[in-house]
Amino acid sequence: MTEIKYGAVLMAAASKQGLKMSHDDATVVLSYLGIEDHYLMCSDDLSNLTLRHHLGGDEFDDKPCSILDVLKYVAGVCKGILDYTLEAKERGYTKEAKFFRGELRTLNRLATTYATALS
Repeated sequence: MTEIKYGAVLMAAASKQGLKMSHDDATVVLSYLGIEDHYLMCSDDLSNLTLRHHLGGDEFDDKPCSILDVLKYVAGVCKGILDYTLEAKERGYTKEAKFFRGELRTLNRLATTYATALS
């Protein structure tokens, strides 16, 4: 298994699952991986995805997943960052909060679109 670091690779892996993903959307998804020591891994033929959690040292927790599982995970990370940003500011409407709200809208749109496509 190899870590997915580039949008083009994520786009190809999504395509293997029958989903079309733009490069911009793929880079948004990849930007949230690694924040909580999670990494997206794929098989050499890009047909199998695994969400890897680094537990420390040489220990990892690997969970097979679909592109939809990845989107749900990443949306949760983005929501957590947005919530933290809002708690850190009294009024809750900062440039950072606006940015994360936009990112969360993108991730939720992708999750809804892919859930419909996969059903």
